[in-house]
Amino acid sequence: EARQLEARNVEVGHQVATLHSKTTSRTRKIRRLYLSDKARVILESLMQEHPSGPMFLNRDGMPWTRNSINCQIQRLRKRTGLGKECVARMLRKHWITDALERGVPIATVAELAGHNSTKMIENVYSKLSQRHDHLINAVKTVRPKT
Repeated sequence: EARQLEARNVEVGHQVATLHSKTTSRTRKIRRLYLSDKARVILESLMQEHPSGPMFLNRDGMPWTRNSINCQIQRLRKRTGLGKECVARMLRKHWITDALERGVPIATVAELAGHNSTKMIENVYSKLSQRHDHLINAVKTVRPKT
């Protein structure tokens, strides 16, 4: 989604960016990306550099593509030693699981991720079952003295 962003899509004061998603024509719902403080600062800088057209450009000044993002992820894997399971979609799953682990309500996570319901989060994205320490701490929260 970020590769589509243009300065005209960003409302810095409200910390939100809007764009048409793959389902906008069917649902008539505009996709809203809510920005962290760090993301807001990055976008403010990019907006000054690129006041029109795509903000995320490669070294040659060309807009990011799916392929260029995948190539960047491959370079990141080589530098960090991450395995082939590290793909762009995995970063999204990781963010969603982190949000759930930190106690963000599932309905809020679904909205932030751009889903119409929590079903996709429950069935596909939530990887809390792989977070052993989180589950042990949850048990201790429910039964702290047993």
